[in-house]
Amino acid sequence: MPGSVNITVGLPLNDTLTNLLIYEGLIYLMSKVPAKVETDKITIPRDGIARVYSKLDEEIMNEINVSTVGRNDNDSLKRFLDWLGISGKELREKLQSLSTDNRRRKGVSQIKNYRELLYILNRSHEKLRFSADTIFIGADIGKRRITIGDVKGDKGITLQLMKSERYTGLTSTEHEYTTSQLTTYVSPEVLLVAMLGLYSSFVCRNANTYYFLFFSPVEMGEMLSSIKDIDKMVLIKNGIRETLEEVIRRQFMGELILAEIYLSAKLEAELAENNVKSISLLLLRINHEGQTYKVYEAIPLTIFSREARELYRVLEKIIAPGSIVLDRLRNSDNVEHSNLVSAIIGLYRFVILDDKYGIYHALRELHNAYVKVKGDKKLEQRYLELFRDVGILERFL
Repeated sequence: MPGSVNITVGLPLNDTLTNLLIYEGLIYLMSKVPAKVETDKITIPRDGIARVYSKLDEEIMNEINVSTVGRNDNDSLKRFLDWLGISGKELREKLQSLSTDNRRRKGVSQIKNYRELLYILNRSHEKLRFSADTIFIGADIGKRRITIGDVKGDKGITLQLMKSERYTGLTSTEHEYTTSQLTTYVSPEVLLVAMLGLYSSFVCRNANTYYFLFFSPVEMGEMLSSIKDIDKMVLIKNGIRETLEEVIRRQFMGELILAEIYLSAKLEAELAENNVKSISLLLLRINHEGQTYKVYEAIPLTIFSREARELYRVLEKIIAPGSIVLDRLRNSDNVEHSNLVSAIIGLYRFVILDDKYGIYHALRELHNAYVKVKGDKKLEQRYLELFRDVGILERFL
């Protein structure tokens, strides 16, 4: 490919946050520019990274409310921006233009949020470049640190978000790091890729908790091996990310269980239309605690394309974000709350575990919930409307 850059990938495909961000960024990059994959090498146009950053969606960037961590990140971000040739007056002007209240940002020359960093990269896309014809993305262990990419001397970039796991427990006989914590440093080129991964994986924020949605390592491997079409998979995942945001923001009881059921029901038709049999994802819950980030939960989400799509359309109505079921689940003091929890468990058994008895269980508990609210005309009416929708389920029992 004339005027191209070869990206050699030697990084393990696993579920550590740093590796997920990098691989997610590579997949997003490949979905936006012509790319050729050969074993562990990806070839893209030399201006590919600049092209992708120039077309980032401002609405999506505005939603990425992920804080940097004060002085622990400032030095690294300064080195990164100096490498790009962005500093001093230019940086202050770009940061000030981000705020509707110019007085609040006046004179500020430090990035406080990854949204700001993405905005600067988007507005400075002409400065973005890979500095060599071949970029190596692989890990090197030494001196109680892990370096990813071509890190020269002490010029590596280390951000708290990418240190959330600190790679404890390496057990190779070649290194004595089983009980050590190793700090991760990346090259500027690798950070450019990882920031695309952050852009394409961020779901939403609730207080100091952040949710990120990644392709699973297995799914990433299949896409990089051309077993699955990257463009189709990225498109489907974007839709899933939007749905997850809607569910999680409402802060329902057991929102992640509900999200898995709702996604499975909602995406049946879309998977079939794209001739995709399944999609395997990983939802990470990350907390910001003081001067650190910590990965608190990793939830695998595997969604299969099945028959009986009419049935799944009805199930989608039952647990849609605006349904009576989810509205009443929000308050554990509601008289029928325990019945609705049992109904959700029944739906989970059917949708995720393929246990037909789960449907019987869910319908019985929904009826019990209706009985408990009798006398409240408004709630009665909403439950009756729900029963009209779910009546079709009887055909499948």
